[in-house]
Amino acid sequence: MKLGALIVDSGKEGVPISDEDFEYLQVIGQLISAIVGRKALIEQLKQSCRRQEAILMEAAHNFRNDILIIGGFSRRITKLAKNTEIAKIALDLQEEVRDLEKHFAEFERNINLES
Repeated sequence: MKLGALIVDSGKEGVPISDEDFEYLQVIGQLISAIVGRKALIEQLKQSCRRQEAILMEAAHNFRNDILIIGGFSRRITKLAKNTEIAKIALDLQEEVRDLEKHFAEFERNINLES
């Protein structure tokens, strides 16, 4: 959308500007309009990035909490089950949780989130 006005003052002498100067001023006006338009788009892009970052940080926080909870449950099950088949399964689960924690730590490093 092109909006704006080109106001030209012919000065104290009241002499109209030349067609060449008028064309030059039109080009300058179009360039200024393009810059203003790009500035608005950049601001929209920044807002979108901030929203996406907030969503990503919330999701990362929730995943981290879920991983910690699962790890805690598997450790409790291992202690309660003693040397049974359930204890072995809980130990396997603990190993999977440790792998998830490592993957998640790598994910956080890649996106520069604080742990």
